Formats: sequence, structure tokens, C-alpha cells
Amino acid sequence: MGLLQEILDYNQEFVATKQYEAFLTSKYPSKRAAIVACMDARLIELLLQAMNMKNGDANLVKVVGGDVSQAYEGVIRSLIISIYEFHVEEIFIVGHHHCGAQHLTPEQVFNEIEAEGININRNNQQLIDYFTGFGDLEESVRKNVALVKSHPLIPERIKVHGLLIDPETGKLDLVQTANQVERKEKELLMV
Repeated sequence: MGLLQEILDYNQEFVATKQYEAFLTSKYPSKRAAIVACMDARLIELLLQAMNMKNGDANLVKVVGGDVSQAYEGVIRSLIISIYEFHVEEIFIVGHHHCGAQHLTPEQVFNEIEAEGININRNNQQLIDYFTGFGDLEESVRKNVALVKSHPLIPERIKVHGLLIDPETGKLDLVQTANQVERKEKELLMV
């Protein structure tokens, strides 16, 4: 079993010695915040520490590139539920320097998929878009902030900020504050 057995063995000791007690908290984020960040393994603990957050302070949504992508998908759904069910009032979109998704190309992803013996239609525009990196980091954060802020189901009172983090030092750079976001006319889109 390898890693799975290692995890299960550790977990048995974790529960038996009540190590979980250090993490007990409410399901409602105490800082009324949600964070959207990249899934990069370097950011598992560093991001929260750099933001002065701990377990229970914020809802954390981790996704490749910290990318919101589309108006009706999992990240937006998580943010909407965070607002209406968990009383979140501020959202932080956090990209990071040296992000692997920044220069991602469909060609490299297609090659890896095919190396696993899976056939893929290399001419499928939806897949090409899906596996294309975002290029400019700051522009990507601004685009994601704008998408969240202008979403028809996100109330105007919600503050949405954009940041970049250095995955080595934890230094945060402000890209955009909630006050700098121009709210676009909302149009309720039906899924």
C-alpha cells in the first residue's frame, strides 16, 4: 500500500493521542475570509503563515494557478457558499511567483497524457484553452478578481483583493485592493 498505509498508520496514532484537539474550531471562518490560491505544494503552510492565518480563520480554495477561470465552476461555487453559508466578507485571490501554470502549454500536457496511453483530440479547442497557461501573473490575478467581483451572485458588499506571494520567502505583493476594482454591470446568467 505504500503511502496510503503510512497515512493510515499515522492517523491511528494522531487520533489515539488526541492531536486533533489543536485544530478544533468552528466551521465558520473566524476572520470571515476566503482565500483562492494555487495548489502548489510549497503553499500548504507558507501561505497561511504569511497571511497571519491559522486553522479556522478562512476558507481555503486551492486550484491550479489560483485561477477562477469561469463564472460557473467549482471555485466560484465555493466562494458563493462561503459567503452565504459561512458568512465570508472578504475574498483574497492569491497568485504566486514562479507558477508552473503560468507558461503551461497544451502540447506539453497532451504529450504527458498520451505517454500514459490515453488518446486525446489535440484539435479540441476546449482542451487547448483548458491547458493553456495564463502568461502575465499580475494580469491573471486582476482578471480573477474582476470575475469574482462582477459575478451576479456575489454581493457588492464583498471585498475582493488580489495578491502575489513569493513561494520561497512568503513575501506578499499587493496587486489590487477591493477599492481598485471597477464593478462591471452584472448580468444574471442561467446555467
